Amino acid sequence: MKLLAARAVAESIAEEALGGSSLPCGRPSTGLLVLVYRDDDQDIIAGAKVQVSGQSVRLLPPGGPRQKGTAVRKPVTGKPATTDANGIARYLPFDPGKYKVEVAALPSDPDKLFRPPGGQDQPVAAGSCPICSLRVRVLARPEVEVVAKHDGSGIQGVRVQLEGKNTYAFAAPTGANGVSSWPDSLDPIEPGPYAVRFTFPGAGKHELFDEQDRPVKNASIDVPPGRKRFRFKARRLSWAKLKVVLQGAGDEADDVEKAKIAIKWPEDGSLKPFETARAEGAVLAHIQDMPVPASGAATFDVESVEVPDEEGEKPSACVLVEVKTG
Repeated sequence: MKLLAARAVAESIAEEALGGSSLPCGRPSTGLLVLVYRDDDQDIIAGAKVQVSGQSVRLLPPGGPRQKGTAVRKPVTGKPATTDANGIARYLPFDPGKYKVEVAALPSDPDKLFRPPGGQDQPVAAGSCPICSLRVRVLARPEVEVVAKHDGSGIQGVRVQLEGKNTYAFAAPTGANGVSSWPDSLDPIEPGPYAVRFTFPGAGKHELFDEQDRPVKNASIDVPPGRKRFRFKARRLSWAKLKVVLQGAGDEADDVEKAKIAIKWPEDGSLKPFETARAEGAVLAHIQDMPVPASGAATFDVESVEVPDEEGEKPSACVLVEVKTG
């Protein structure tokens, strides 16, 4: 049952309770109803233990026609009641007074997500039956999954941190399945928007993608109450340096400038062209941001090498390609 429906039931109960007095000396009927509900979906909570503390005030009738009545004050400590199937705890009848109403215990919460409200002040006037609503906050235990973009396998050892109004660093990195969960041993976190920071194991650069393979520059999530898993795809990037050496008829070998190299790109098998050039005392073709497996070295196939001679013709000498990756 939702809160609005439960409140309508409580109003009907209060109206019936105040309909007439069956108490001695014509003392008006007085009561108190307590509603307990979740703040995430407005569902009522049946079986919640509530308690009321404070001071009751009972006015005793006068002993004679010219005498005033006597107000008797009495402390009330932890008077218990339990919410029914409508989420309502009933104190019928109840003495007027000033009270504090609180949730003493909640029913089964296997995910440890509930945060009971603090005590709520509730005055009860003679002849009234107020309805006190207690909102139980439902917090969050998010899970973050990091998988390899090329095959969906889990990436192990990734550290996850959420940054918002508060910063939450996950206690354990991602496991073999690529998942890191907010542990039950820690208090749940506040729902809301967070930036996500990833620290991948080892050296190297990584690109992030969402479920639709769209690049993600600044990862963020909106954490709802309860448990939810957020999935990110990652691609590790590496580099390679290619040197083309022209081995002539003799023992001499020369590094070749402007050699055209076609390699098969690791992720999609497409051919990508590169060309050697002289820089910082070396003649190399630099390949940046090459996608590689989550672990291990970069590997790729060299499909063709074209080395022109000084006249722009291809030589017949032996061509060697040296590769260095990182």
